[in-house]
Amino acid sequence: KGSEAGPLCGRGVRKKIGVEYIDHFVAAIAKTRGVTPESIQGYRGMMVSSITGKSEAETIQWACLQAYIALGSLMTAAALRSIDTCPMEGFERDKYDAILGLAPLGLTTAVVCPVGHRAVTDKHAALAKVRFSRDERVIAK
Repeated sequence: KGSEAGPLCGRGVRKKIGVEYIDHFVAAIAKTRGVTPESIQGYRGMMVSSITGKSEAETIQWACLQAYIALGSLMTAAALRSIDTCPMEGFERDKYDAILGLAPLGLTTAVVCPVGHRAVTDKHAALAKVRFSRDERVIAK
């Protein structure tokens, strides 16, 4: 509501991350950076030990936090181009997963972010933004 047609970005994250996926990622790093996979075995070992031991729920939580890093970049890049974004939580993950066909891929939705230009008729765009004061937002010690 209130925006012209634009893509609705649903970011899917992996439910499970195994050694095979980590090795695939290490190979991509090596190829991109022109190094050998052996030269980054310490990094691979750190990922294997810190990621593969997580439960599915822990993996999803970790991956969602990683998706928020990408979300911040998306929103910043859009803002620099005067494109509106609106990150959303509280959506029905299972329904988004079904619509986007994520389950067969071992993915689940992390965050939803409509991207586009608000409609010129959006009556809410001109309303004053409500923000708490600095003293209410920041704890100084």
